[in-house]
Amino acid sequence: MAFAAACQAGTPVPPGERIISVAPNLTELLFAAGAAEQVVAVSEYSDFPEAAKKLPRIGDAFRLDYERIVALAPTVAVIWETGTPAGVAKRLEDLGIRVVGIDAGIWDRPVEMQLADLREGRARNTYMQGHRAAGEYGMCILEWLTNLDQLPHTGFVVCAFPVKLHRAGGAWVRAVALVKNAGAVQ
Repeated sequence: MAFAAACQAGTPVPPGERIISVAPNLTELLFAAGAAEQVVAVSEYSDFPEAAKKLPRIGDAFRLDYERIVALAPTVAVIWETGTPAGVAKRLEDLGIRVVGIDAGIWDRPVEMQLADLREGRARNTYMQGHRAAGEYGMCILEWLTNLDQLPHTGFVVCAFPVKLHRAGGAWVRAVALVKNAGAVQ
């Protein structure tokens, strides 16, 4: 768990770790945390930052190439706690690889920490800064989606139907996946 603590504190990852990432969002987080030199393989669709495109691919969280993983001799596998299937974490541990879970439920620091800062008069301009940055760049953030394990690997489109609230700058959406099946959309 020294790895997770290092990422959270913004300090370098302990030297000698050989890290694999099983999801694109985790790859981006690893690079942002300064662990790029220790990342030895990434999941499919890990395309940011540019350097991630040059690393070996190990499949995706639902279909990992375990033989390739063993050949790369990683010491740490970073999984997404709310998105990686439990069986994947167990299999990686059974292979002798230390598994570190990151729960990226929101873009920002934990709400409890942000609220404590606000109560104590610290960091007033940093509250929910990830969300604010997303708004500045016109990005849409969809959080806390469920039943993602029910989707196929490819062949679907996600639609977000927003709920419009009076005098509000944001609200929740009803997210729906349209899945292609034998040429018809269900």
